[in-house]
Amino acid sequence: HWTSGRTYQAMAAVAKARGRPAEAESLAVQSLTIKRIAYGPKSADVAQQLINVALMIEARGDTARAIPVVRESLGLLTAFRPPTDGNVVLTRRILAIELCATGAFAEGDSVIRTAIASAPLDTTQFAPYRVRAAHGYCLMRERKFAEAEPLLLEAESRFRAMGSPPAKRYGAQTIGW
Repeated sequence: HWTSGRTYQAMAAVAKARGRPAEAESLAVQSLTIKRIAYGPKSADVAQQLINVALMIEARGDTARAIPVVRESLGLLTAFRPPTDGNVVLTRRILAIELCATGAFAEGDSVIRTAIASAPLDTTQFAPYRVRAAHGYCLMRERKFAEAEPLLLEAESRFRAMGSPPAKRYGAQTIGW
């Protein structure tokens, strides 16, 4: 039943918070299995749970292993949602951050630029600035500080003007920036 999938994801979040990332990943994968059965293998719920699994893998310090999971989620989302959909844009953001963290700067830059093109600036929304901040992060990782600084300063300025951005929730997981 679908509620079992949610329960396993909640248990995964607890295990992660208690410093048991291997158990958290196992529980997130169990939740994914249940959601694939309950909602079908190509549903938005499965795409979201794939992000949760990737975050649990990341919690174990294995960014490279998380990347294919994020790609799978993005593949599901882009099959039935437009490029401007918030979930698509923010999943691209996660993928770009993961790629840049592993040194795949060119691909990360390409992914984040696609996300930026799909998230036009709107001074009332946090998401476009989160995407631009992620671009700044990728440039920073690539040691392109002069290019990164204006993006990061713009995002920080906008976040302050709008008040503290709410943490983005991915199932039971929260991403702060």
